[in-house]
Amino acid sequence: MQPAGAYAANLVGLSEQVPGRIVFLTNGPSKKVKIGKLEIIFRTAREKTMHAAGTKVGLVIQSLKNLGKDHIDDIASA
Repeated sequence: MQPAGAYAANLVGLSEQVPGRIVFLTNGPSKKVKIGKLEIIFRTAREKTMHAAGTKVGLVIQSLKNLGKDHIDDIASA
């Protein structure tokens, strides 16, 4: 399993947004689970996407995908 979307960005500190639904990528079947007001989504992903699943690199990759290329630049902030 690999956290994805806004949840992944929140985990690595790239976003302060607290997602109302948590998305995990998995090589298993897709399904939704609701716990109270929280919705957890398990989304089937291709093997290529799951290559780095469960690692810090995989988490960063999913975080950057969530931000989108228009919100990433070469300028480092201190």
